[in-house]
Amino acid sequence: MTTPTHNAHEPESAVEFEAAQAQFADLPGEHGILQRQKHYARFFLRFGKGVQIEAGCHFAHPERIVLDDDARINIGAMIYGSGGVWIGRHARIGPRCFIHSANHDISDSERAYFERGYIEAGVQIGDLCLVSANVSILPGAEIGAGCFVACGAVVTKGQYAEGSRLMGLPAKALQETMVSAAPPAPEIVILTPTDRQCEELARHILIPLGLPQVAVMNETEAVPESAHSVLLLGPPEWSPRIRGPQTIWRLSAGTVPQIAPDLPECRPFPVVRQADDGTNSMDAVPGWSAFWILNRLRKRATPMKGRDFREWVTTLAILQQAFEGETSLHKTILAYLFRERPTGLHGRLERLTDESVDDWCRRLASMADRAERSFLKNILRRILPAPLSYTEAMADPERLVRAVLEGRVSRDLVSQFAKRMWPKGANGLRLCAFSLAALLAGDEDCARELLQAIRSGEWLLPGTFLFRSSRGRNTPCLSPMTMALWALAGRKGLAPELTPECFGAGTDTGFAMRWSGFGPGQFIDPERRLVASSLVENWKLLHSAPCPQGAQFQLDNPTYSVTTLGLEHRWFEVFRTIQGNQPLIRLRPWPAGYRAAVSIRYDVDRPITAQRISEHVNLQASLANGPCAAWYYFSDDPAFDRQSSQMSRHWQERGLHVETYADTKEDLGVTHHSSRQSRYWQGDCSTRELALRGAKYGEFLATRLPTPRPALLGGDEGSKPEFWVMPLHFPLEGSTDGSDLSYFDERRAYFLEILAAGGLAIVASHPDIAPQLLSSLLQREFRTDHYWFATPAHALERVRNVMIPGEVIAFRYGNGWSLLSRKHLADVAVEIWNPGQDNPDCLTTQLIQGRPRRLACSASESFLGPDADHH
Repeated sequence: MTTPTHNAHEPESAVEFEAAQAQFADLPGEHGILQRQKHYARFFLRFGKGVQIEAGCHFAHPERIVLDDDARINIGAMIYGSGGVWIGRHARIGPRCFIHSANHDISDSERAYFERGYIEAGVQIGDLCLVSANVSILPGAEIGAGCFVACGAVVTKGQYAEGSRLMGLPAKALQETMVSAAPPAPEIVILTPTDRQCEELARHILIPLGLPQVAVMNETEAVPESAHSVLLLGPPEWSPRIRGPQTIWRLSAGTVPQIAPDLPECRPFPVVRQADDGTNSMDAVPGWSAFWILNRLRKRATPMKGRDFREWVTTLAILQQAFEGETSLHKTILAYLFRERPTGLHGRLERLTDESVDDWCRRLASMADRAERSFLKNILRRILPAPLSYTEAMADPERLVRAVLEGRVSRDLVSQFAKRMWPKGANGLRLCAFSLAALLAGDEDCARELLQAIRSGEWLLPGTFLFRSSRGRNTPCLSPMTMALWALAGRKGLAPELTPECFGAGTDTGFAMRWSGFGPGQFIDPERRLVASSLVENWKLLHSAPCPQGAQFQLDNPTYSVTTLGLEHRWFEVFRTIQGNQPLIRLRPWPAGYRAAVSIRYDVDRPITAQRISEHVNLQASLANGPCAAWYYFSDDPAFDRQSSQMSRHWQERGLHVETYADTKEDLGVTHHSSRQSRYWQGDCSTRELALRGAKYGEFLATRLPTPRPALLGGDEGSKPEFWVMPLHFPLEGSTDGSDLSYFDERRAYFLEILAAGGLAIVASHPDIAPQLLSSLLQREFRTDHYWFATPAHALERVRNVMIPGEVIAFRYGNGWSLLSRKHLADVAVEIWNPGQDNPDCLTTQLIQGRPRRLACSASESFLGPDADHH
């Protein structure tokens, strides 16, 4: 992979490129092409494999120009990339072509032309295009794949359908006549009842497999003579009449339980209870607030500070008192505290899962006397008996709570502290601590007065049990002592009584998954022509996500462990068996030569500057060799429109980071924002809502899918449009203070499994965080050019064009095979699995819309196929 190191967005980079262009632009012949490949690559947004630039070509703003694999630019071309230029795979740009992506502003104005700015509009030239000599392509022209542009044409702003012939001034598009082969002739048919859900399921199973010899039909259609086998996919009692010699395969429950490491045995559904209707009453769900407090501990990216650590220790002690013993919540918190303990405690604590909280706290206290480092002493001596002043209580409210808990502060003194606190200016932490101290001291009158102030609505954030960090602010105080306060207040009858379960991070409404077959590792019985029905049932389970009423999902590490990879492998083996002694053709989604696809997701939770956008774009150019990011804004963010031109010229995707379904906009990708006030992912309910509102795609957060695929929603005809879901993202950092890759590495094994399986791996980050973390990840994980970096929308488009059943079909051609595509497709990766082979023969071909393409007879033919253009 080309990995330029210079920042192409800095002014001095433009000077460097001009110097390189002056030195190498006019060098003739093969030597000149090689020199330009060597010295130009680092300046372009993408400089793909095998790009060739002939002598005399000149470029401006190369940092906004994409030259995809094997793009070739002939003598004397001039390309101005100010508004963004994309030249696709195997595109041929003829001699003396002029491509411009910005126009002078010529609107009616009192200013002279030279005083005005420019109007940018990107130019896109699709894969497999041929542009003849002396062609001018003007700003805003989008030329589809496989187009031919005649000599001397002027292509103006507009969209031109793939396969068009463009000629004239201005150029007019003549649609090339499609040549269709005979009707599709599948070798295997999946037959379903006239039930939309069954048909949807059958197509859904085929999409990740990419089998162009397999078709889906329903019982009203005649099975073609080309099919040698039919798999019945319907209810057990369904028995359609099939007139023909085809071999019939049926589903069967099987009798042998199956256990395999790549087949999930349990499907977790970690959910949290949702907040109430937005009121700030004492009847709001406290578990929702506790979730955010625990989430802060769970997602901590840096060692815990001493004050936070002491607050958690104090909270544990109070919860034990309120609940009259330890609960599962204690064990959860202790596990996190052991992992996130302050630096001074590393190496000094063992995992104390069998000890009580009191024993644990006493050990911490005794360690303070033996501590050698003053840092450790300063942390732990704070929990030892010591005099406490009003000033100290104001500065460190947890010390007051600890002192009351240990009986070192009288009830009267607590009341004095509380009364003197208000004139000095309260904040959420002080209000919580003084209320808690009053309860612990037994001064219920003082506690009741403070809780009344809390109930007034001035201090509780709407719909939560969280205090505002200070008066009038909407940021929460996430001190764990908040949980202790509500537990103790409920115990004393000053708030609704709370149970330990209310403070849990959530509940797991998952279920066990059962697999059955016909022998150890056997999901198909060739003799009886049976296929295990557990492959169908568990496919539906892994691609659906029913969510309990009033709840929403919590994305947690166990979710990443559940994948469909093993199930997809079993289905592929089923079709290899049904195919018998004939080769089985399989298409791979990504362009040939790439093992897997990678995208970057930016959640724009806070304002970002144009400079920060440029930094991240340059990172993509230098380490990923191409634009591969989607930026997800809030729907009401004014920067969404303001920064659109900068995104467009650098070929970045824009999407939405939604808090509620109403934030959705048509034809934009959607991710879900996790915050106190947002409605996070609610499984199938969220997916249906986004589909009905016209979103381009969403995310599936219940199973680790390797590749994009439609949502398996079922329903009646016309009830909803087809809606696609993206694979689970891999977060780079747990919080804004992340300083290394430790949070990402918790899920790294699953990330590498997606890459090894040839899937789409999406790395999620926040653009307001310095890009060093993302840079470290790209440098560590992607040191070769074996990965296709693309935006999520670009990757989704490729999957749709290649993998949807019927988009590419295979049929016999003499003694071999041909492929027929509905679209122009460059570098289609084809696997031919011959009977008995453990590994396939791999071929690459180019597909022209509506024209059959014979597959090469062997893998020894050229990368570009037997009819490749080598001009």
